[in-house]
Amino acid sequence: MKSLAELNDLFKQHGIDPSYPGFLDQPEFLRAEANDPDFLGNYGNYIKEREYSPEYLERARTIITNCCEFFCERIAADGKPGACINASTTISRFLEKQNIWNFVLKGGLTLRFRESLGIAPVSLAPINRTPGVSAGHVWVVAPPFRIVDVTVKYQRYRHGEECFLPRYVLEEDGRHVDSDVYDWVDPNLFHELTLQHGRVPDMTYVRAFDEDALERSQYYGAIEIDTSDVVLRFVGCAVGAIDGSLEEMKNLCLSGDYPAELYRQFCKGYSVNAE
Repeated sequence: MKSLAELNDLFKQHGIDPSYPGFLDQPEFLRAEANDPDFLGNYGNYIKEREYSPEYLERARTIITNCCEFFCERIAADGKPGACINASTTISRFLEKQNIWNFVLKGGLTLRFRESLGIAPVSLAPINRTPGVSAGHVWVVAPPFRIVDVTVKYQRYRHGEECFLPRYVLEEDGRHVDSDVYDWVDPNLFHELTLQHGRVPDMTYVRAFDEDALERSQYYGAIEIDTSDVVLRFVGCAVGAIDGSLEEMKNLCLSGDYPAELYRQFCKGYSVNAE
């Protein structure tokens, strides 16, 4: 990954102004991305590498925490599971409006429950054969938080796993670990590959399938978070794109309200300026 100086030089070459959150919407950035699909990764790289003042981080913690509380209440009331992509992209736009640096990160999430609960591990893996699914799980990175995840409790679980999961995840540090094949390969595909090749797939398969994603995951990290009932492991591998402004977005609808109206309600409920 590039250094902050290298990123500033790169953006200058393309006529991109990186001085404010959301600069990935600039026409110059979009042109560069159209010519190089990997260019979007520079946005996440920049946000991870830039420096933040103590005053900024204090304000960011408050706004991000309030945002998580708001979304968890609305998602729970709505009752529809599995909205990680749409919720994360909407939160990202909320935070940009509040001048909070952030980016959407795609990857996978593995849940390993306390043995006494008798619940099998759950893997929301990035390598799968589900039509239209390009990631196992999606969350937001918003310094000082490495993980902002408001949908971990609201996925399509089958055995009551949600009862043992936190309302949301806000993590500044976490434990850095090495990812394994179970973090990367969907269980159904894992079983299929085992039958097909007569052996359990390993990380060689992951590298052959998408070496670039594996390399990026070394930068974004595999992060474990322990609770009393479950160990959550997040493996990030690609920066996610956001289509449309907050005012245009129709990707998320919670109890009949779309992102622009949800943002208005958030600002009113937490007494913050809309811009």
